[in-house]
Amino acid sequence: MRSKSPRPSHPAPQHVATRLPVVEERLEVGTRVQEIGAVRIRIESDLREQPVLLERTEEYVDVERVRVDRPVDAPREPWSEGDTLVVPVYAEVAVVERRLVLVEELRLRRRTERRSHTEVHALRQERAVVERRRMDGSWEAIDAPASGQEGGRREAFSSSTPSGTGDSGDGNEADGRGRL
Repeated sequence: MRSKSPRPSHPAPQHVATRLPVVEERLEVGTRVQEIGAVRIRIESDLREQPVLLERTEEYVDVERVRVDRPVDAPREPWSEGDTLVVPVYAEVAVVERRLVLVEELRLRRRTERRSHTEVHALRQERAVVERRRMDGSWEAIDAPASGQEGGRREAFSSSTPSGTGDSGDGNEADGRGRL
C-alpha cells in the first residue's frame, strides 16, 4: 500500500496587480480644397450668311439735243431753267461775212431713281464654349445658357476630404484658372 503522504499544500493565492492601459482614439474632421477639375471658355467664330436689304440711289443725266441754228452776237455761259442745265454749243460758219451761230443747246436734266435690292453678306458670330476638364485630362462641354437666358445646367466643383493633406486652398494657380 501506498502510504499517504501529506499532500503538498497549494500556495496561497497571491494577488498580483495587473495594469490595463485605457486607450482613447480621437478623430479630427476637417476639409481641404482639392482640384478635381478645371473649366475653360473658348470663343469660337462661325460665319453665317444673312441677306441685307439695301437702298441704292443712282443719278442719271438725260441729254436732250435741241437744234437751234440761230446767229448770236456773243457766246453765253451755261444757265439753268428749273431743274435743267442748258449748255450752249457754238460753231463758226463761213459765210460772206463771219457770224456766230448757235447750233444747238444741250439740255441736261438730273433724274434720280431709287431701287431696292437684296445682297447676301457673310457675318461673323462668336459664341462662348464652356468646357470642364475631367479627371482623365480630357475636356467635356458644359451646357450653358446663352447670354440673357435663364436655366441651363450648373456644375458643382467642390470636394470635401479629411484635412491634413492637399493644397493651400488660396485659389491661385500659375495658369490663372483658379482652383475648383
